[in-house]
Amino acid sequence: MVGRRFDRLAAAAHQGWSANLFTLTSDHVSAPSGRFGRRHRRHGGAIGGMLIARVVAEILQRTGSYVPIFIIACSAILSNCFWCSY
Repeated sequence: MVGRRFDRLAAAAHQGWSANLFTLTSDHVSAPSGRFGRRHRRHGGAIGGMLIARVVAEILQRTGSYVPIFIIACSAILSNCFWCSY
């Protein structure tokens, strides 16, 4: 019961954080250059999604465990939080 509530709270917090991050560029950058930046981030996200899918598949084939994948994901989130705070 508590786990489900925590999952819902975490999902809501992530949704709010990503919505704020998405509007950050439009608040601080002019319209023409903002469109240019958003376009490149979308392409980067698509390419990153393709690459990480291959990496995850390879890790699962070699180890059979999700632990390394969660460690990579947590490290990416923490490094992103540190990088975005400065």
